[in-house]
Amino acid sequence: MRDGLITRVLFWKYIYPLVKMAGIKIIGASHAGRLARELAGEGALKSESTERYFAEFLLGGRRCRVTHEYKTGEIFVWFEEKAAVSVLKRILGLTQYLGKALVVGILPGRELPKEAFIEVPGGRIGITHAGEGLWIGWDGTNWLFSATVQGIAELIEILEAGR
Repeated sequence: MRDGLITRVLFWKYIYPLVKMAGIKIIGASHAGRLARELAGEGALKSESTERYFAEFLLGGRRCRVTHEYKTGEIFVWFEEKAAVSVLKRILGLTQYLGKALVVGILPGRELPKEAFIEVPGGRIGITHAGEGLWIGWDGTNWLFSATVQGIAELIEILEAGR
């Protein structure tokens, strides 16, 4: 009985908040380790092993997490959805590490009118916006996006206009 209660408490405290979080994956960044550390900034709770770097920090009062996988060189950023603009601005402020990097992500609970569709296994994704270095898709409940450095700036403008 006690073990079940502990499991439920741990689930609601640590796992459930992750489900409600938005996520970004940065692929192809130069100096990915430095980028991950600068994203976390000062005052972050940091942990490092032989496989990855992990940091948890607050940005504008919202929880954020960054992980750098050494083997693949990929950086994952998880954050509360309301911190999306702040996180994207912080990433955009570190362009010296981005170069030709690709940023892909998911923002939960957003919707835009669809312009076209892409058929994928298990359903279809509506393409809601395509621009210079940015496309935004919608799967029915979440935004899916892919952006270059130029596309990140465009995405920030779209998110700020939608508020």
